[in-house]
Amino acid sequence: MRILLIGEYSNVHHTLAEALRRQGHEVWLVSDGDGWKNYPRDADISRTADGWKGSLCLIGKLVKLLPRMKGWDVVQLINPAPLYLTPKWNRWFFGYLKQNNGKISLGCYGDDYTVMQGMKNDRWFDYTDLWANGQALDFPQNRVRLSLWQSEERRELCRKVTSESDFLIPCLYEYWKVYNTIENRSRLHYIGLPVSVGTEDGIPFSPKGIGRKVKVLVGIQKRRSMTKGTDRMLPLLERLAAEHPAEIELQKAENVPYARYRQLLQEADVLVDQLYSYTPAMNALAAMAAGTVVISGGEEEYYRFIGEPALRPIINLRPGDDEGNWETLCETLLDREKLRQMSRESRAFVGKYHDADRIAEQYVETWTGAAQPEPKHTPAISPAGEPIHLAAATDAGYLKYCTAMLLSLADHHRAERLEIHLLTNGVSDEDKRYLDSLIENVRHHIHYYNIADTRLESLPQGKEKYISRMTYSRLFLGETLPEEIGKVIYLDCDILIESSLRRLWEIPIAGKLLAAAEDLNSADITIYGRLGILPQEHVYFNAGVLLLNLRKWRQENCQTRALEIISRAGAGEISLEYGDQDVLNLLAVGQTEYLPLRFNLQDFLLRQKKPPLMREAALKTWDNERDRPAVIHFTWTSKPWSYRSFNPYGERFWAYFDLTRWKGERPVFRLKERLWRWAYRMGIRMNLVNRYHPL
Repeated sequence: MRILLIGEYSNVHHTLAEALRRQGHEVWLVSDGDGWKNYPRDADISRTADGWKGSLCLIGKLVKLLPRMKGWDVVQLINPAPLYLTPKWNRWFFGYLKQNNGKISLGCYGDDYTVMQGMKNDRWFDYTDLWANGQALDFPQNRVRLSLWQSEERRELCRKVTSESDFLIPCLYEYWKVYNTIENRSRLHYIGLPVSVGTEDGIPFSPKGIGRKVKVLVGIQKRRSMTKGTDRMLPLLERLAAEHPAEIELQKAENVPYARYRQLLQEADVLVDQLYSYTPAMNALAAMAAGTVVISGGEEEYYRFIGEPALRPIINLRPGDDEGNWETLCETLLDREKLRQMSRESRAFVGKYHDADRIAEQYVETWTGAAQPEPKHTPAISPAGEPIHLAAATDAGYLKYCTAMLLSLADHHRAERLEIHLLTNGVSDEDKRYLDSLIENVRHHIHYYNIADTRLESLPQGKEKYISRMTYSRLFLGETLPEEIGKVIYLDCDILIESSLRRLWEIPIAGKLLAAAEDLNSADITIYGRLGILPQEHVYFNAGVLLLNLRKWRQENCQTRALEIISRAGAGEISLEYGDQDVLNLLAVGQTEYLPLRFNLQDFLLRQKKPPLMREAALKTWDNERDRPAVIHFTWTSKPWSYRSFNPYGERFWAYFDLTRWKGERPVFRLKERLWRWAYRMGIRMNLVNRYHPL
């Protein structure tokens, strides 16, 4: 193959290039050498000055190289912006490469818009180098990283490059996880970092005999000390060295030249690498290849992902757990035999998962179509835990949308045990068998309950005609579901699941009837007057996502009480404009646990301006909740099949929809509907309407 590699991070592309050449492939590496590290390359695109002079110089270099950047079988980019130029130039450069070469492969190797979005809160991980201990890590370097990659120009550049690349290749588990969305999955291939396990490029291997003292190396870079967590780990290590001076020797390498750092690393028994990481990166892996034990990312979630049953070569510390970290350091660094074993396992681990020649083979298999996009192992959250019970309701007309919702649910709970209780009306046995074929497996099971027409036909329609009477069936859950089921998560069908609902399931609701998120109109005083509720006693919630306490529901005979409320509405005593949602709010006065908005992100909450009718107290965490969604709720007319929908998650919904037998089906809009959409788009461009927050 003829392979063009563009860009460099931590010697990844150079190591990969050498391995590919050993296998007989023609490779040309064009990079800036990763800045001051100055790694080898075949052609240079480094920037030698700031400002317009530096830009002109780099553009001049690029123009000379462009004729050779044609006709390659595969072009691999180190990230969406490999040139130290504006996003506009990088966008043009990507278009040039795509037009003049075969396949485009995007290496998801570090910071970009997708990674920043995934790392800046706890949507995907318990902690990251941008978020830990329940708060943002507001370090100067993090502010620069977020500002750079979350600008509108960079966001659009990343979206274009990601969507138009033929392969997406994350090198770390964290990057795989944030890129693992339904739109990307068919092009997503996890491949580990390539490491030279010999002596040509790596540090020579010699089994660690460990002398009189255990030598612990701490590399300190002033600019990255906080983001790597060195400032949190160093005090613990200093304390350990002070308490055990005869056993621990602490070496600090502060802003030393790279050659000196490599010499110190060769002498060290233990390397202090990173705190805010689930997985080891290039620096740690290079040290492990030489038999050095590392303090770095080694979470069990990562080991499960790669399918490693036994090797545990990494000392894994966790942010915010100083006491636990102290115990871990004492147990390992003061146990010489354990360190020797970890040294041997470190070398074996790199040879098994990161040997450069094997990694090069995986790249070639991916580029030639021989590799499957799905990894063999996916992370398990609580595979042995109690099952999550979920309920939904659908009639025959809504079944196709319900199916897409259930696929998104199953997709984010691959290792969870799910018991899905589906209330149906008019759904045939053939439809049920089809649904089983999509969802049923050893962990996921669907139970069907038919709700007869006679139970629904007398119920009021409500103000919104698109709301089916079938939604009232959730009022019968206490009676319909088996007695042994004490609680259940109820989900509307116009919903997209974006992460595990395990945290929602484990919210304590003892003594409460249900848990729900506030409605986007919770501050509308007319709702309370219409229902006869005092605003100081109850906050109106949206019933699209509920954690329902079925034991309390049965004990308090809520089904009978709900039917009595409906009878009162029929007699004109109260107005149920929102049908059973109003009924549930009346039943749950004083008995509601309020969920974070991320568990029911209603359409308007995704807009850039704050919803005018929501309580100010709920909006204090609005921006943060919006960036870490668990459930997207296509409320009102924002449903993807509505002409009024511009919800940014609509494309993701259709990606799940296209996994069903209704693949390709889309709504056909009338002329006046198309004109409305055109006018709305023009309003967005002129900043006249309330535009959506970017994904």
